[in-house]
Amino acid sequence: MITSKLFRKTLIAVVSIFVLIVAASSYFSIQVLRQQMIEEYISKALSIVHSISMSVPDIFLDRDAATIQSIIDQYMDVEGVGYVFVHDQQGMVIAHTFSPAKPEYIHAHKSSPGSKDYGPRHSLVEINGRSYLDVYDSVLMGKGGYIHIGMEMSNINSRITSALLKIQGFNLFIFSICILAMYFFMQQVSKPLVQLTESARKFKERNLESEIKVDSNDEIGELASTMEGMRREIAGYVNKLKKSISNATEELQQALTYLSSIMDNMADGLVVLDEQGRIIRYNISFKQSFSISKSNLIEEDLSIYTKRDILGFYRSTASDDHQRMEFSFEDKVRGTRHIEASISMVSMTCGLSYIISFHDITARKSMETELKSLYANLEKKVHERTEKLQEANDSLNNEIALRKNAEIQLQSEKEFFAVTLKSIGDAVLITDKQGRLVFVNRVAEEILGISLENVKEKSFHTVFKLRDNLGESIEPFKRVIKTNKIYEKARGVILTGQNGVDYQISFKISPIYDRYSQILGTVMVFQDISDLLYLEEERLRKEKLESIGLLAGGIAHDFNNILTAILNHIIMVKSSMVKDDVNISKMESAQKACLRARRLTQQLLTFSKGGAPIKEATSMAELIEDTVGFALRGSNVIRNLDIPSNLWPANVDPGQISQVLENLVINSAQAMPAGGEVCIEARNITLEPGSDLPLAAGKYVRLVVSDNGCGIDSDNLQKIFDPYFTTKKSGTGLGLATTYSIINNHNGYIEVSSTRGQGTSFTIYLPAMSAELLEDVAYSKSPIESGRGRILVLDDDQEILEVVKEALDLLGYEAELVADGKNILEEYAKSVEEKNPFDLIIMDLTVPGGMGGLETMQKLKEIYPEVKAVVSSGYSQDPVMANYREHGFLGVLAKPYTISELSSLLVRMIKT
Repeated sequence: MITSKLFRKTLIAVVSIFVLIVAASSYFSIQVLRQQMIEEYISKALSIVHSISMSVPDIFLDRDAATIQSIIDQYMDVEGVGYVFVHDQQGMVIAHTFSPAKPEYIHAHKSSPGSKDYGPRHSLVEINGRSYLDVYDSVLMGKGGYIHIGMEMSNINSRITSALLKIQGFNLFIFSICILAMYFFMQQVSKPLVQLTESARKFKERNLESEIKVDSNDEIGELASTMEGMRREIAGYVNKLKKSISNATEELQQALTYLSSIMDNMADGLVVLDEQGRIIRYNISFKQSFSISKSNLIEEDLSIYTKRDILGFYRSTASDDHQRMEFSFEDKVRGTRHIEASISMVSMTCGLSYIISFHDITARKSMETELKSLYANLEKKVHERTEKLQEANDSLNNEIALRKNAEIQLQSEKEFFAVTLKSIGDAVLITDKQGRLVFVNRVAEEILGISLENVKEKSFHTVFKLRDNLGESIEPFKRVIKTNKIYEKARGVILTGQNGVDYQISFKISPIYDRYSQILGTVMVFQDISDLLYLEEERLRKEKLESIGLLAGGIAHDFNNILTAILNHIIMVKSSMVKDDVNISKMESAQKACLRARRLTQQLLTFSKGGAPIKEATSMAELIEDTVGFALRGSNVIRNLDIPSNLWPANVDPGQISQVLENLVINSAQAMPAGGEVCIEARNITLEPGSDLPLAAGKYVRLVVSDNGCGIDSDNLQKIFDPYFTTKKSGTGLGLATTYSIINNHNGYIEVSSTRGQGTSFTIYLPAMSAELLEDVAYSKSPIESGRGRILVLDDDQEILEVVKEALDLLGYEAELVADGKNILEEYAKSVEEKNPFDLIIMDLTVPGGMGGLETMQKLKEIYPEVKAVVSSGYSQDPVMANYREHGFLGVLAKPYTISELSSLLVRMIKT
């Protein structure tokens, strides 16, 4: 029987599917038959149980074993019954049908005596190597015992096997019929396919003459007909192509022969190199030019014979154009020879090739030397040697020939010059003596938005405008033509292009001379230095700001030290006065002035680029009232405060937030030079998850600062928070940038809305805190709390040490003062040895010329991990102050501080 591959594949697929279906249906049939037969056996067994139990129930109550045994023996003849046994509630077997002895299963069996669930049960059991379905039920609610019927599982399995064999036999019969039908069907399908495959195989073997014939009227026949049409067309095309290739090959061979003949008969040496610089073709003139005796130069390195890396020179020019170079070498026979090499690159499908021609210019070089000598002595020879006029005439003819060659060389150099001008990175303009544009290179076209075709022969000053920074027009071209000198300026010149754009440029204008030293025109080379000037201005501005910031930080640090002494002296003097002393009000005014000065130092520290904010629970109502009143003092602007009495405190750095409010209020005042009204509104806000604001859900204090001033242009609204952006003539552009940075560092958000001519409104969101956590931030009103303990103080300022000593004595503490971190280490070690360690150390961060607080704390922690210390500094925004816990400190005490702040800190730290 002949079968096709398609039939075999189809047969395998059908058999596989049939096997899977038969296996699945057999498994399902087995499960269904098994379940049905088990249910049938359970029903039969329960019928037997009920028949036994209901026939003579009294014998079960009487435990008549003999009668029960005779009854159960009768049911052993029932088909499928393997055993019957009866036991009481205690598991004692009354009667059974096992022979010769009872199995262990009966001895171990106990039907839950005392249980009140008397319904029928069944389970699969294994007895003497045979499987049974054990079905049992109670007699008289368990009082008469339990009857077990064991149905043999082997009967179920044999019946299932018999049924399965019948089903599989039927399936096999059906399958055989299907296979035969499929075979005859596939034969009808595969016959035209086999014919088509054979035709395709011949087609693949380039047998285009065999006709494709398939006896079929269906889609396969249509495919065969289409392929036959394709075969005819391809056969015709191939015949034409073969003829064309034959003709082209013949022409190519003739051309190669012609070119080879030309190459071999050239006077100049010619070499073709591959990408690695190896020779792949050369002519006889090349060997003669370099006196090479070796017969075969293929695959040789060219530099071996020329002593020059000609290919490296070509590649270093970073150009794909034609290149020339001159060099000389010493020939053992002919002496010094001068060679001009001309290099070109050719890209072919097989890769890059380089064609180099070598022209011997020794004669030209000699002629040039002779020509120079002739020029020097020509006049003398004319007068002294008139008899040699004919010889001079011959020399003159040679000179004319040389000049023609020089003109050709000059033309090549002009082309090279034009390419160079187009390729350099600077902008180049060339004018004639009248200032008319002759040439504009590509860079100048791109910068000025012009093209050479549109501006050629036009006067420079009709196309462009040159002026200095004062706006005065300048005409450098006329100056160069007039003075015959180079004129250049590095900066301070503005060039306005045809596109109307102004460019800050640096330029150099040079005169162009002919061979008689007469001016032909000028060449201007310029660069757009707008970005360079902007970067220089930014660098200078940054350096100035850094210098000012450094100075501001230093001033604030020293000023805070001074304020600490002054403020605490005022507080101690005030505390020593009697209640009705007339000078108490003056002392309170002085204290408030010190507190305002402290706020100024906070602003200086923020301006000097301090670190992260030192956050604390802050009464926003008091902070707003104090800051706005201070910022608008002396101005003609009215303030309007809308602050509810239950405004939440905020977790902020009061100094930095005070600076934010001052910046916004001062900006509003400056926007209303003729006077106006600044409104400050504060509200408690709770943000839910998924709000439109880029903030986490939670409680916030919302501040709105608005005015009715001139407003902000919509074009500038997106730029107002950019560093250095300002519309004020005297502005630095740092106020709002600093404001944005501070709010961002507080995990808050700021937004602005403005209408030109109507006013501006800034909205700020700051994280709020529970009112219960608010500590009293009004330093002058904080209560002073006494305490006990030993305090060690480090500070390099003697006045601060003295005032802190007085304050600690006043508060009831025992104070020890040192001016260097080394003394801290000594004093603390001494106190530990005396078993009377200090309860707390207050350390200044900076000790000029000595060990500061941070270094001292690091050394202390290495020796005494349990040490308690507080960091203090006049530079309150130092990173150590902001992140004091990371450096081992328990708290922070920013200068200037008051006695009440010191008292509160000591009580809190010593209790910790």
